[in-house]
Amino acid sequence: RSSDLSKRIMDVLTHLCDLIANHYEVSRIVIPAFKCIYFILSSDGMDYIYQDEEKSIIIGEKIHHVILKEIKGSRDIVKILASVPLFVILINFPLKIQTMSLYKCLLLLLHRYPKVRQICATELYTMIETTFYGQDTLIKEVQQVLTQTAWDQPAALIRSFRNQLYHLFPTLTIPASALKQKSAYLEKKRREQMKKSAYTGGYADLVNEMAVVN
Repeated sequence: RSSDLSKRIMDVLTHLCDLIANHYEVSRIVIPAFKCIYFILSSDGMDYIYQDEEKSIIIGEKIHHVILKEIKGSRDIVKILASVPLFVILINFPLKIQTMSLYKCLLLLLHRYPKVRQICATELYTMIETTFYGQDTLIKEVQQVLTQTAWDQPAALIRSFRNQLYHLFPTLTIPASALKQKSAYLEKKRREQMKKSAYTGGYADLVNEMAVVN
């Protein structure tokens, strides 16, 4: 019966989440667990979970929490790459989980590792068509940003393109931290330009003084 299958899926997902939590930063256990969760979430059996919004939110929050905790501050690129499809597939969950996952995915688009950004953009491109089926304008505009941006460039050069995505998803607002980062970057460039102008001006004045003396 569907109720029995739903319970078994919930039990397995809960067990995997507990396994990850109990083996914090043990990559040889965590990474396979990530892959198992993804396999289950991408299976047809998840349709029975999605039918119960309350259950979907409970397990979605649990999965999101353990993954987020596991990769926070991590430099293990293999583990981080294994987490990307999970965050993306959680977009299929009810609105609360979808919003949390979208925020995380947009953060990953500016991750320190360019490979993580590229994989996240690719995964998002595919998932957007499924999750937002029928919202043609949203799909077209989001996919346009994802495909036309070279995500392996320095983060400072692609931040504005990433920030465009916040405005395309109706449930998202651009975080203050993203705006502060942009302001900090612009301020840094302004100071660099001022130093360059001061140096150029000083050099020009020196040349003029030497010309007068000669």
